[in-house]
Amino acid sequence: MKQIISALVVTLFALVSQASYGLRTEWKEVGNGGNVIQCGTADLTFLDVYETQHLYGFQPRFVSEHVNVDLGSFKYYGGTDNLQYSLSIADILLFRLKARDPQRWAQYRETLQSFAQETLFMAQGKLEGVDDQGAYSAGWNCELKQLIVQRRDSLDGKVYVIDLDLWMQLPNDIQATAILHEVIYRNVLKVNPNIKNSEDVRHLNALIIGDQLQTIPESAYNLLVEKLDAPKTGLE
Repeated sequence: MKQIISALVVTLFALVSQASYGLRTEWKEVGNGGNVIQCGTADLTFLDVYETQHLYGFQPRFVSEHVNVDLGSFKYYGGTDNLQYSLSIADILLFRLKARDPQRWAQYRETLQSFAQETLFMAQGKLEGVDDQGAYSAGWNCELKQLIVQRRDSLDGKVYVIDLDLWMQLPNDIQATAILHEVIYRNVLKVNPNIKNSEDVRHLNALIIGDQLQTIPESAYNLLVEKLDAPKTGLE
């Protein structure tokens, strides 16, 4: 009997390990995602937010105080409840794009509306790093961590997997920025499937969260979206 039980335990362990390995490799293969960054003892933040401040030189203009939600003990809620609030913030931020580029805004908003249904939170383990950030500027004491991985094709209806531990360390405004990053990236991939880094995605996101879309010259905006929409090959 002990031998039978031991055999069952070994078999079960093997099946769980195999399933975990399968999930891990499935989510690694896509080659795109979103990163948080931590510099020394500073608070964790999303890379797009960091670059908005340190690369492009303007401060994010967030809107969480304008979202009519009774938070209560919101920071203690689970990832799914937290996500719904952050989606509301992302929708308000994205609205800034409408006046400048109404067609792009409509496309992105459609993707945003399905984000919750297509998201899986990973409560245990860590996501393997996806080397898609391209060039980025950060201090020597800064570390990137994988917050989100996005698949090109859905797996059981899920496109995005989020590290729940890292997610719950972020304020809702920063979560909303991460959502917008994935929404922009998803739409770029539809027209530019060979894109291998997120530099231009992060630039557009910085313009949105920094509320700079009405001040950037028309020529500069057109150049940016042309780079997003033009097919590319390899790392650029």
